[in-house]
Amino acid sequence: MHCVKQVNMNGRLSPGLLTLGFLLLQGSLNAQDNQEPGHACFRLQQDREIPIPLMQNRVGPGKYSFPFSCEEEWSGKQVFIKIPAIGIPYKISINRFNFGSDPGSGRAAEFNITPFLRQENNSIELELDLPNADADAEVNVEAEISLCPLCGDGTLLIREGIHIRDLRITSYRETGTDEILIRFHLFIKSYLEEKISGLNIHLQVTDPPGNRVISADRKLAFVPSFGQETELIIDKRIKDAMLWSPANPHLYSLELSQTEKEGKVTENITTTFGIRTAVITDSAAVINGDTLQLHMAGRGLATTIPGLSETGIRKLVEDTIFNAVIAPEPWPCDLIELFDELGVLVIRKRDTAESAGNRPTLNSPSVVWTD
Repeated sequence: MHCVKQVNMNGRLSPGLLTLGFLLLQGSLNAQDNQEPGHACFRLQQDREIPIPLMQNRVGPGKYSFPFSCEEEWSGKQVFIKIPAIGIPYKISINRFNFGSDPGSGRAAEFNITPFLRQENNSIELELDLPNADADAEVNVEAEISLCPLCGDGTLLIREGIHIRDLRITSYRETGTDEILIRFHLFIKSYLEEKISGLNIHLQVTDPPGNRVISADRKLAFVPSFGQETELIIDKRIKDAMLWSPANPHLYSLELSQTEKEGKVTENITTTFGIRTAVITDSAAVINGDTLQLHMAGRGLATTIPGLSETGIRKLVEDTIFNAVIAPEPWPCDLIELFDELGVLVIRKRDTAESAGNRPTLNSPSVVWTD
């Protein structure tokens, strides 16, 4: 098994090597451009998310490293690295290739490192742009990074050669009926070098009590070429939907499975979503047509929340009377999913409809954007 593509025997470069050359050139011009586009929060099956404790392996001032080897099961797959939200500029290297960077955006970032991998002795290096090189500065930086227990650490994401890169879920109430149209908008990315007959996708939704309410199968007959992306829309209706609100934070569960023509499941992703309408005014919110008086968490409390554990946040919501909080910056997926479950509105100021800060929480009912 080889993680790096080889030169074809006919003398032409394989798409993998062409991609490698392009990424090297691109990285030398502007490494930040190597970040993958943002996508909505979802989870891969457990064996596809491999924790890499970068921040626990310091090798120098502001420098961290993680060694690993390619696994046999990774053959033919794409390997991404996810760096948690860090409000400090950094750059990453893969096997000593300067590959990616972030200006300190405070958002999680993903990078496709597949072309750089070797069969053995791989290494990921993270280097922080410290304000200065003294030891006290580094202690402060590491303390800042560790202030968010739900931000997580680094993660290797193992994806199929063709996979669902992003997923948008929207709902529309049909006038004069008790039905709600749910639209599942899938963005499917291909890294395939060979033609396949098609991609089968199975979609399943269960309601809050655990009953299956939607089941659908679709075949993607046209498979995009290497490096291209296509879209697939699946529309389904739900009768007597259980609406999400702070008083009743009902969540639906979605599972998407990819299968080969023999019926073998190759990849699963799961997420939750809520069905609701929401409008925010100065002191109230209109949720599903009903007015809700807002009891905002204080600014100091809002600043404290990202630094708490899941247990601490649950206790805070239980002991403190508030149903909304203003998030001055993007919060990690695990934290937003917790507020989805707890029924607390997370109010964010929208800069643009598709900004990188908004994208991860597109399907989260607790997040409400204001202009």
